[in-house]
Amino acid sequence: MKSLEALKNINYKDVVARALWTFLQTFIATFLLAGVNLVNLLFAASWRELWALALATTLSAIAAGLSAAKTIVIELVRQMQQAVE
Repeated sequence: MKSLEALKNINYKDVVARALWTFLQTFIATFLLAGVNLVNLLFAASWRELWALALATTLSAIAAGLSAAKTIVIELVRQMQQAVE
């Protein structure tokens, strides 16, 4: 029952904001490391650049999901510890 109360008290705006920042950071880092030329992607749209974009988007989504899950678990543990004290 206390875990349900703790879930209600989580600041979900903060969780979403952190996940979006993680998505953006991972997307940019992967995009840069893949060496994709943005101009080629926009005008030529070759399979190599499109694959790199898909990879960057997928990795970003996974990282954002992991970030959100971590933030929720940390908040749950923190609130449950405060309830015990």
